[in-house]
Amino acid sequence: MSAQQNDEKRLKFKCTCEGCNYSAVKKQTVQDHYYTHTGEKLHKCPFQDCTYSGSSWNHLYSHRKTHQEKQHLCRFRGCNFVGTSSYVLRLHSLTHTGEKPFKCPEQSCPFRTAHPSALCLHRKCHAGLRPNKCPYLDCNHASHSAGNLRQHLRTHDGKDACADIVVASCHWPSRLQQWKHHFQG
Repeated sequence: MSAQQNDEKRLKFKCTCEGCNYSAVKKQTVQDHYYTHTGEKLHKCPFQDCTYSGSSWNHLYSHRKTHQEKQHLCRFRGCNFVGTSSYVLRLHSLTHTGEKPFKCPEQSCPFRTAHPSALCLHRKCHAGLRPNKCPYLDCNHASHSAGNLRQHLRTHDGKDACADIVVASCHWPSRLQQWKHHFQG
C-alpha cells in the first residue's frame, strides 16, 4: 500500500460541503472545520472580560496562550498585539513593515501577501473553486470564501439570508441546528 493510500484510509472523516476536499482523522476536527464555511465562532474564551470566540477548539487553545505569562509582544510603538508564538508574532510584524513574502506560484499572477492563509484562499481563484454558493433560488453567485459570500448576501434587499428561504438542492445538512449555522453570517 502506498503512503498516499495509507493517508486516504487514515483520513476517514470528510467535509460534506460541495467543492471542499477537507478530511481528517477525527470526526470532531471535521465538525470544527465545518464552521470555517459558516463563519460561526462557538468556542468562547473563559477568561473574564475577554470577548474572544473562535471557530475551533484549536483556535481557542491558541488564543488562551495570550492570557499566559510567556507572551510574544509586538515591539512596534503603539501596538498592543500579543502573539501566541514567535511565528504568529513574525507574521503580525509584517503588517507594520508592509512586507509580503508569500507569492502566488502562478507565473503571470502578481499577487503577494503577508499571510500564508490568504495565499491559500487566493489559489482557489486560479483553480476555479467557488464552493460558497448563494442560497437564494434566483441567484447564481458563488464565492471562493465564506466572507465574500456573507458580503454578497447583503446585496439581497440589504439583509442577510434567513432560515425561511426555500433552498433548492442545497448541499448543507438539513438538521435544524445546522440550518441555523448555515444561515448565520
